[in-house]
Amino acid sequence: MEKTVLADGREVEIAYRGKRKRLPFTLTLVESRPLAYPGSNRLMGFESEVLAREGPNGEPVGKTVRVNEPLLVAGYKVFQATPDDWRGGGASRFKIALDPGVNVIYIGCAALVAGLIITFYVRSSAKVSLVSLVVRNAGQ
Repeated sequence: MEKTVLADGREVEIAYRGKRKRLPFTLTLVESRPLAYPGSNRLMGFESEVLAREGPNGEPVGKTVRVNEPLLVAGYKVFQATPDDWRGGGASRFKIALDPGVNVIYIGCAALVAGLIITFYVRSSAKVSLVSLVVRNAGQ
């Protein structure tokens, strides 16, 4: 929830935000620009050129962040949100996500698939053995 108010002749943006957390990297915006569909002025998306630096002594690395193509830095995903002023290219908003439990989800899915395969394979081979045993006994 954001609101712009006038204070001492200046516009100030007031927003309610969650708990702040210090990130293990810094981003410096070099340029943000809109992307239009070829041959038209219709907006296709946005991209931003950023310098990403891991830690206080890290080497800055130039990267491009696009909509639906996040930047991976220090285990975090940095997503391009809409720029604040996309016509002037002055600012950009980013959404930052950390998914620490994603490996647990993948392991759980693999275990589920393995269980399904084992269940259907063991069940079908057990039925075949039972049917052949019944047929042998009936033939005697």
